[in-house]
Amino acid sequence: MATAAIPTENDAAHIARRASGGKALANIRRFPTGLAHWVYDVRLEDASRLVVRLGMPDQRADFVGALHWSETLLPLAVPLPQIFAHAEHRGSPYLVLERFDGVDLGHVYGTLTSPERRSIAEEVCRIQRIVGGLSEGSSYGFLRLPSEPGRESWGDVIDESLSRSRIRIDAANVVGTDSVVRIAKHARDFHSYFSRVRPMPFLDDATTKRDRARRPPRGNRRRRLALFRRFVVHGRTYSRVASFVG
Repeated sequence: MATAAIPTENDAAHIARRASGGKALANIRRFPTGLAHWVYDVRLEDASRLVVRLGMPDQRADFVGALHWSETLLPLAVPLPQIFAHAEHRGSPYLVLERFDGVDLGHVYGTLTSPERRSIAEEVCRIQRIVGGLSEGSSYGFLRLPSEPGRESWGDVIDESLSRSRIRIDAANVVGTDSVVRIAKHARDFHSYFSRVRPMPFLDDATTKRDRARRPPRGNRRRRLALFRRFVVHGRTYSRVASFVG
């Protein structure tokens, strides 16, 4: 069986031209962050911008999940990039996304004032409340779609995560796994609590490389947050993950 071709910059350029109605590209570059997909920042000749995200054929479920959660959460005022196009190119699934202005939050967080950080935290909490209003899941875990099977309890998810971390730390052979062992012991002490946690929807990974900070027009220093969420960017939505804060 032939191995699927890895997506390239040429693939992203072809998709961008097709999605934009044949406009010429002024610049294209691959984003330096991200672990799962091939994501390109595209500037067109008219200075408009797009994001092209491609995956391998075996990552198709990620993109199906991205579409589902975009359609579910955008109408609820969760700030996500619009999806302009989605299909396959040379067997690889892709999305063409709105390009949010701004800088990755991780690059500027150290320069933010306390009120600005509080404003971002309040916005994240507002979005969590929206997502928490969705129907409870039937299981626990990191799911692309509500119909995917998950774990029977939140404790099972924690155990699995700790086991995975221990394997990775062992493989890296840089530090020991004593801390994982200690955390696992404490987790067992909370087994009764974890068994009572409801499977409420929750965005578990509001990380700095998925959030965008941008300055509004001069005269207003309050920075706004636009969430570049994983369920659109990576398609691996974690909305059926139970919250720790029960």
